[in-house]
Amino acid sequence: MYSTIVLGVDKRGEIVKIYNVDELMSKWKDIKSWLINAHPLESYDIIRAKEFELTDINKEIRSIKYIHFIYQFFFIFAKEPGQGNRNYIKKEEMDRFGAGIVIPINLMISIEEDNFIVGGQMIQDEKVVRRLADFSQVKNLKPEYKINGKYKYDGRTLEYSDFTVTEVLGDNYYCHSYMNTVLEKE
Repeated sequence: MYSTIVLGVDKRGEIVKIYNVDELMSKWKDIKSWLINAHPLESYDIIRAKEFELTDINKEIRSIKYIHFIYQFFFIFAKEPGQGNRNYIKKEEMDRFGAGIVIPINLMISIEEDNFIVGGQMIQDEKVVRRLADFSQVKNLKPEYKINGKYKYDGRTLEYSDFTVTEVLGDNYYCHSYMNTVLEKE
C-alpha cells in the first residue's frame, strides 16, 4: 500500500500532506478485499484499525509518520546542533506497543566527526509512567525509552544512517527497533 507515497513536509520535518491519497485508498481496497477473503477472522482488527485511520487524513499522516523508514528519515530533518555543536530538544514520541501513550523525551543532537549524533531518553513524567504501568499491568514500573541515531550527509544527501529505538515496560514488554540505511552509489 505504501510502496509509493508522495508527501508534503514542512521545515521541521513534519508530514503535512499526502498528495496521492486516492492511490493509497485504491490500494487499500485491494488489500482489504484480499484480507477478507484470505484471513476473514484474523484480519478483523487490522481492517478496523486501518479503516479508522483512513476516516481522518491526520490519523493516516500519523500512521505513515511511524513507518520505520519514514520515521527514521524525518526524525533528524531540520534539527541541527546549535552553538558548541550541541542542541537539546524536548520531543514527544508514541509508545511502541500500541497503547496510544505519548512519551516525552529529551534529545541531544551533536556533531562528531562529520556525523549528526542523536541521543534521547524518556522524561520520567509521573502521569505517563502511571498510564504505561496501567497498560502493562506492572506495579512500580520503571519504564525505559531510548533513541540513538547516527546520520552522515554529503551536502543535503543522506548517505548513511543508523537508528535505534528501545522501549522496555517490565519483563513482558520489550521493543527494540533498529534500522541501518546506506545510499548505494552507482
